[in-house]
Amino acid sequence: MTNLFEKKKLEKEFSEFIEVLSKYECWVAGGAITSLFTNSKINDFDIYFKNKKELSDLLYDLEGEFTLMSHTNKATLISRSGQDAQLIRFRYFDNTDEIFDTFDFTACMGAYSPKEDKFYFHDDFMKHNSQKILVFNPKTAFPYISMLRVDKYKQKGYRISKPELTKIMLACSSKKIESYEDAVEQLGGMYGNNISNLIKENETFSIERMYDLLSCLDVNDSDFDMPNGVDMPSEDVASLIENGKIKVCKMGKNYYKIINGEYCHISDYFGKSEDKFNEMIKTGFAEEVDVKTLVKVGAKLYKYVGKSGDDLYSLYRKQFKYKIGEIVDGGLDGIYNLGENMNSTHHYSSRDGAVLIELEVVESSNPVGANSDGIRYDKLKVIRIVPKEEYKTEEV
Repeated sequence: MTNLFEKKKLEKEFSEFIEVLSKYECWVAGGAITSLFTNSKINDFDIYFKNKKELSDLLYDLEGEFTLMSHTNKATLISRSGQDAQLIRFRYFDNTDEIFDTFDFTACMGAYSPKEDKFYFHDDFMKHNSQKILVFNPKTAFPYISMLRVDKYKQKGYRISKPELTKIMLACSSKKIESYEDAVEQLGGMYGNNISNLIKENETFSIERMYDLLSCLDVNDSDFDMPNGVDMPSEDVASLIENGKIKVCKMGKNYYKIINGEYCHISDYFGKSEDKFNEMIKTGFAEEVDVKTLVKVGAKLYKYVGKSGDDLYSLYRKQFKYKIGEIVDGGLDGIYNLGENMNSTHHYSSRDGAVLIELEVVESSNPVGANSDGIRYDKLKVIRIVPKEEYKTEEV
């Protein structure tokens, strides 16, 4: 069986992604494949990956060409030219058998590898779809969601027997919900349920409270309020996947995101206004860091300055002076520095009269800005001139 018709239809319906996906170890699997082989409307495309690197590489490959629609602890939904792809992340898979083991019904157990240009099926995939019956897999990852999905499939003409329904109930009983973490894990995330948004911080769990929350839950709501999506750099989406919410902060008049320990100006999708900053935090993918928690009193920072006789002065602005043992005030711009690294290859190191000095963060130091080297403080104490034998070579 060549399945040429289904391949052509998949290429047409998923044209914005299928070619780029062919570079990576991943599979289009689940409902989209069922819809292809039952000649019905495809509602969404779920992409499963072999590992996190494959997913991240895809995001960088699509740099500037996609919009983030939603992000949860299970999946990330992106859109490209009006087509949506749900990048599944609750775990990664070596092969389609492992993917099928997490699926709830045999009627869903179909997959396509863009890289191999090949379909994979459970042995009963064709038979159960032709018979329009639901046979439950008790090893599925989220049996509570399976119970909800039964109604969805009934509306498509599928039938489920009482023994199969009983299997779903027994599978649910084996995954007891005894905390809000359990509830979010089992009831939210992949299918749009936003139950995590209803739980108050430090709220004590009770099953009675869970009933109340479920009564308030609109299963049509998305996890984060981004109806039009958000254009985000690939590195930010990758950071969301790797680290959870992006850390953001305000220093002086500027806003920053903290990615892999580095501070980057917030621009483009965030904008620089306070209103825009707050709006993006509200979407749920960013959280503000109290800038005071970033201050490391006692930390040693380094900077190249000029030396003439006993005078130490700024290589950028010669009238700005430094004195050993005294606190220097850089005002609103702060004191630019090399962070905690003694960098002997910095371009200022070759200036006439350049020496490396050590500065210390003190109680009165306030962050006013940052760059890739680290935080700029308004006030720092000048400790000493660093002897050249202590220099550590680092590329900039």
